[in-house]
Amino acid sequence: VWASGKNTVVAGVPHTNFKLTQTLPDQLIFSDTAGVIIDSFAIKPMQEYHSRGRTIDGFSSWSVFTTPTPGATNASPLQEYATLPTITPPSSSFSGTTLVTITSPDIGITLHYTLDGSTPTLSSPTYSASISISTTTVVRARAFSSNPLVPPSFVKSRTFFIGVTHTIPIVSIFGDSIAILMNGTQFSPTTCVQYFDKNKIFKAESQGSSNKHGNDSWGYAQRGIDFISDDELGYNYAMNYKIFNNKSRASFRRIILKAAANDNYPSGTGGITPPAHIRDSYCHTLSQRGNLHLDERTWAPCVLYLNGAYWGVYDIREKVDDDDFTGYYYNQGDQDSLQMLQTWG
Repeated sequence: VWASGKNTVVAGVPHTNFKLTQTLPDQLIFSDTAGVIIDSFAIKPMQEYHSRGRTIDGFSSWSVFTTPTPGATNASPLQEYATLPTITPPSSSFSGTTLVTITSPDIGITLHYTLDGSTPTLSSPTYSASISISTTTVVRARAFSSNPLVPPSFVKSRTFFIGVTHTIPIVSIFGDSIAILMNGTQFSPTTCVQYFDKNKIFKAESQGSSNKHGNDSWGYAQRGIDFISDDELGYNYAMNYKIFNNKSRASFRRIILKAAANDNYPSGTGGITPPAHIRDSYCHTLSQRGNLHLDERTWAPCVLYLNGAYWGVYDIREKVDDDDFTGYYYNQGDQDSLQMLQTWG
């Protein structure tokens, strides 16, 4: 049975009229036709490409499976993931060098960490003493157990801003291949986004994927990103914070980090008005305040850091051509029932 939300039967296989979200979490209840409960359980988050199932078919206990076997006998069960490490102090802004510690309550654990935004692996540095951070850095840590039946933990991530003086919100984005995307290669790497308010206080984060946003921005060094939260990664399903002060919406599965490259036109030569970097956001905001009943991309400014490096001033924008947007504003969140009409050229 596929929890696809399609409410149909395909080649004899039933698809439910609902979907499942593991990071809320959802709960499953199985009953017979008389309504007598046969089984029930709350879904616990699992890492990408993993599954949960009975340790042995029909057994009472549950296990993690790093190689799922849908439609076949459960095989090679593992215990629960190693405990998520703790990184102290919390993500924040500091005036100078600060010491960072990483701990785990588990026994038989080796902690590995990175300082470049990448996912820690067994080949990453081993944590043994406090780490001295003197420049803005993303610290990521993961616990690896000496017990082969205990899978590695999820990844804990903190961003530490050192000596920054920004007065608008800050977005920290990082991941294994996000720098490759931003250097011009078009694909969708797994990334994490952390949001800090104008006082540099951490408010929300989400794991997902990033891809190219915009057209003109990719002719410049500063490029736009379209970020999509992925519940399948097991961390969270959305950016849960009220990003825009003129909207009550407080959950975003998809956001745009816009470089506003169209506002670089005209070039400013020959006495023509120079670029202002605010035209697009100004027009959308003016439309909202004038109640023009259009689907504007709501705007908020931010400063972007990528793997700890400063990338300049960006626009945070709502993504309008998305079922998350239509679901919130129009109660039309079924992706299979939406048709997007797009034109270019």
